[in-house]
Amino acid sequence: MKGGRLFFALVASFVVMVSLAYLMLFEHGWFENPGYESRPRAPERIQVAVVDDMEPISNASLSVVKLEGKVEIMQADGAWKPAKQGELLESHDKIRTGSAAKAWLEMPEFFSVVVDAGSEFEIGLLAKGVVKFLLEKGMIFAEVMDDPNRLFEIKASTTTARTKGASFQMMTNRNGNVSLGTTRGMVEVEETGKIIEVDEGYLTRIVRGKGPQDPIKIPTGMLLKVHWPEETKFSQPNLEITGQTSPGARVRINNVLVLVNAKGEFKKNIRLREGSNRIQVESYDLGGKSKTTQSPNFFLDTKPESFRIETSPEMWKKS
Repeated sequence: MKGGRLFFALVASFVVMVSLAYLMLFEHGWFENPGYESRPRAPERIQVAVVDDMEPISNASLSVVKLEGKVEIMQADGAWKPAKQGELLESHDKIRTGSAAKAWLEMPEFFSVVVDAGSEFEIGLLAKGVVKFLLEKGMIFAEVMDDPNRLFEIKASTTTARTKGASFQMMTNRNGNVSLGTTRGMVEVEETGKIIEVDEGYLTRIVRGKGPQDPIKIPTGMLLKVHWPEETKFSQPNLEITGQTSPGARVRINNVLVLVNAKGEFKKNIRLREGSNRIQVESYDLGGKSKTTQSPNFFLDTKPESFRIETSPEMWKKS
């Protein structure tokens, strides 16, 4: 009888030890197999706001705080009109900027957005717990305050970016390809069902329909090379400027946005004014870095050279 109790006690102890070993090895991840790499942890989804948080804000507090250059707004009447500083914006309003323009938008204690030159930006939804936007073309700079109860979401082409606190830049081109770089916090990026997290100091590029690429470090340096003409004096006003910058960067010449191809190459015809001319070229990227260079002093003189015939009184005398 005594031996039977001892046997059952040993069996019970064995069962307890096996259970503990299972919890330690599998449930807590203490098991290591040197022959295989561990599978990366899937990103934790940023939770979309609940229905109660989707209630529209009755008094829109998103306003235009600063304007530079030609900026227009389309509201419910469907007509584009000049934007005004201090103007309040509502859901479904659209804003567009000229090639030498910018617009600063702000919702106090939540977020601010800079709509860069040559961009079209639509306000999809302004609600208590979530704001949604559409970047139809161009580039924006977003500063979103940390708040776990509020979601900032922006869509460009087929890509959606979400955050509950970050500073980031987002750009889309005519082909629907998107680039996004984060300088503070974390932004979740989703396209064609693939989701990645872009942490501070990283960027991702998305070719439409192919999902976001794995994030890479934002380059610390920036390329900007301009091929200035060797000649500095001109009699014709048209001058072509060519150069190269880092792929994915934007370029402005004399504060006007110019097209940059996939290799970072650009060119622009400049019309010189009579007299002295200085041309400024600026490049800026998704990491918030910028680089500027200035031309030599180019001089334009389109006036014909003056001339006169000098005569001597002696030539009119008869020989």
